[in-house]
Amino acid sequence: MEEIKVKKRNKIDFGKEVTPSIVESETAKEMYEYCLEFLDKDYPGKILFTIKEVADILNLSEDFVSARIQNKKVQSTRFGNRYMINRLVLAELITKGVK
Repeated sequence: MEEIKVKKRNKIDFGKEVTPSIVESETAKEMYEYCLEFLDKDYPGKILFTIKEVADILNLSEDFVSARIQNKKVQSTRFGNRYMINRLVLAELITKGVK
């Protein structure tokens, strides 16, 4: 915000856009790395997560996660009739979300 003197009074110019000090892509990268650290700390050695585990971590329903997997919006690996989500994909979901 920039102050402009108008008739002996200061007026704040709200029209100027303020840019954040950290670029958005850097923020997303930092958040992704933080999510990976969180998953490594809370689930050491775990590479693949079940739909139930992902739903619990994201605080979503299992039906929502299953539907996104069926619609190919969430990448998964199939083992027989079970779908598993890689921890890298899970960290990306936490960072970027899914529609």
